[in-house]
Amino acid sequence: MSSLRITHRGADGTTLAGVRVDGAEAEALRACGWRYSRRRAKWYVPSSQDRAPRRDLIARTEEELTRAGHVVLVELEVRPQPVEDLTTWRAVRTSPQDAARRIERLQRRLRATTRDLAGYRNHLGVTFPPARGAEREELLDEREQLTGRLRFWQAVEQAHLNGAGATRVDRRAVAPGDLVEHRGRWHTVVRANRTTVSLRSDSGGNWPETVPYHQLTGHRPQNR
Repeated sequence: MSSLRITHRGADGTTLAGVRVDGAEAEALRACGWRYSRRRAKWYVPSSQDRAPRRDLIARTEEELTRAGHVVLVELEVRPQPVEDLTTWRAVRTSPQDAARRIERLQRRLRATTRDLAGYRNHLGVTFPPARGAEREELLDEREQLTGRLRFWQAVEQAHLNGAGATRVDRRAVAPGDLVEHRGRWHTVVRANRTTVSLRSDSGGNWPETVPYHQLTGHRPQNR
């Protein structure tokens, strides 16, 4: 039997080459969660790009392929994406609002990962213990990846803010009655929520429009 290599790299995700789509091991790979890409001519784990490697899935795959007689090599790259390499060219291809949206999403995932590592009690009173073993290793990898990506997008946002015309609206400063800019137009704030603002409808309807803070491009306090 041949030697096979399972590889995980940030932008490529988790991949495996050398096993035919109609080969004897194909069903075992599918059962482990792999899919075959004809375009890339290799197996891959869905949604594994720019994420920590799923060590449990990789371990099961290694076990199945070893049982089939293959020599399996595993190569995992879990280093965070370097900020300084990509900030400049990525900054000109995104808006400040897009960077802010990504930052908010990464912060939310980072909080969830930290919670799962430490253990928690949910709103129903069910207690989830701290992660252990392979799950803990996977979550630690995930936290490292998320932290690196968060630093990256914070640097992208800062690059925008350092340029001319870019504005970040501080949600803590927004209050009902203020004016905020959304898609080039100014609107009156009806209600300021934790993650969104409710804006008076332009159409004159009774229902306000709800907009995330990261989509706002300007702010004028009521007393200005």
